Amino acid sequence: ELATRFRVPFLLKGGHLAGDRLVDVLARPRAIPTVFSGRRVHDVDTHGSGCTLSAAIAALLAQGRDLDEAVAHGRRFLQRGLKRPLAVRGRRFIAHG
Repeated sequence: ELATRFRVPFLLKGGHLAGDRLVDVLARPRAIPTVFSGRRVHDVDTHGSGCTLSAAIAALLAQGRDLDEAVAHGRRFLQRGLKRPLAVRGRRFIAHG
């Protein structure tokens, strides 16, 4: 409804919902939504994960990728950073690299 009303695509993130399965939905005006799912990574500080994802998507779009591909690759980039975190003073953070 938001995508149709405002005539722009929306990525609805499910990271704050409960459970081990994460579901994000890419909604476009007058189109069938694309559903992306994955597993939650535990014991990593996820502060900034939305910014990491949006920056990755923006960079991929700037490289000429289409929106579905940019979202899929951006999600994989974020997952890699969560699965191989940077440890600092006993805490684990998203690795950006």
